[in-house]
Amino acid sequence: MLYTLIILKCCTYCLNLRLSFVTVGCMNDDIRVAVLIEKDGRFLLGQEAAKIIHGLWNWQQGKVETGEDLKTAAIREVKEETGFDVSLLRKLTVLKNPFPGTKATHVYLGEIIGGSQSFHKSEILDLQWFTYNQIIEIKDKLTGSWLIEVIQKGVEKKRKKKIVSRTP
Repeated sequence: MLYTLIILKCCTYCLNLRLSFVTVGCMNDDIRVAVLIEKDGRFLLGQEAAKIIHGLWNWQQGKVETGEDLKTAAIREVKEETGFDVSLLRKLTVLKNPFPGTKATHVYLGEIIGGSQSFHKSEILDLQWFTYNQIIEIKDKLTGSWLIEVIQKGVEKKRKKKIVSRTP
């Protein structure tokens, strides 16, 4: 989708107004996927290498490629960023406009079913497993507060299921 921006500029010296028109693509059309990988009460986070978020911790995520469905994209991103094969258990949420230029991020809960840890240092600096409490301790080193919110909802939902399944 293309948009035309109308830009009105005023010269501070002579106060003349100048009108210009610029046509741009949609600045919010990027659809992304993310996978929160949980194992034994710990969550796998990657430390980002990209300049804008360098050193911050994040779940595995990336852009959905043309012609790719959401689940295929999510599985591919995990493989590219961690070396692991995953099974997607369920969709946790859809984050609306989490980053400039990102329309939505579809977040899944995943579990490792194969592969071995490997990643490209140009994309991921490190991979580590964190408990929920450890993630709270590094909240200022996360790419966004939504990580804690989604993990908290996922942990609470899992606890409720365990409680319900233990009831006679």
